[in-house]
Amino acid sequence: MALKPSGVFVSQQLLERSDYVRSGFYQDWNRPLGILHMVGSVFPMAGERTGVIGIHRGHAGAEFGAAERRRLAHVLPHLQRALRVRSQLAGAANARTAELAALDRLRTPALLLDGAGRLLHASALGEAHLRRGTDLSLCAGRVVAGPAFASLWRHLLEQAARGIGGAMRLNDMPGAAVTALLTPWRGAPDATPAVLVLLRDALQQKASIEVLRQLFGLTPSEARVAAAIAEGVAPEEIAERLGVSTGTVRSHLKQALGKTGTHRQNELAALVNHSVAMLG
Repeated sequence: MALKPSGVFVSQQLLERSDYVRSGFYQDWNRPLGILHMVGSVFPMAGERTGVIGIHRGHAGAEFGAAERRRLAHVLPHLQRALRVRSQLAGAANARTAELAALDRLRTPALLLDGAGRLLHASALGEAHLRRGTDLSLCAGRVVAGPAFASLWRHLLEQAARGIGGAMRLNDMPGAAVTALLTPWRGAPDATPAVLVLLRDALQQKASIEVLRQLFGLTPSEARVAAAIAEGVAPEEIAERLGVSTGTVRSHLKQALGKTGTHRQNELAALVNHSVAMLG
């Protein structure tokens, strides 16, 4: 590092041969590897990182000289450029991995499509939703909607790929509508226009019991009652579902109302449905 940055040097510039062969570095490392001569460089990389290249010869080889230094000096700018590109690509790949991991963490089905509906990525819940095939299904690599909604689906996909988001229902089931939000995806690979589709299925998506406990300090039983209230389930039906008395459910409900600062069932339901418990 004390030498000129990006300069090419040979081993005899670093240490006299007699000092080098007595050094612990040579005895413990280079000698077992059969390394005696070296030509190399230390050069700056992106940020504060430093790159090192060394080319070696053993005892039977001649010392590196001016000719080898010139050859390495010719190669060095290309090596630096290649490493910069590699670093940039790695950063982009890491960012994309983080983005897709975030989609997988959501407790809502998520699909990443191109403007023609070709599937680029699906979260685990997104895959499960497609496998059910009730409103969206995978056909020849494309995600397609049912006949009654196919035209609007294609229109919103093309619109979102051009940068304009939209939303639609995917079925006509009262109280159990599956809805979709289609929005432009900014992290698409190779700058390809892509569309993020987030789905809400009233029958499939439920609040996380563990997240409700963490948010409001509820017991497991209180959290289960609060989650069921958010689904619109009556206390009598909750009691039957949990195998307890209606009085026990109402007691848990009273505690949940107090801990969440709500006063009515509809207020508790709204609080749960608008909280991160629906995502976690």
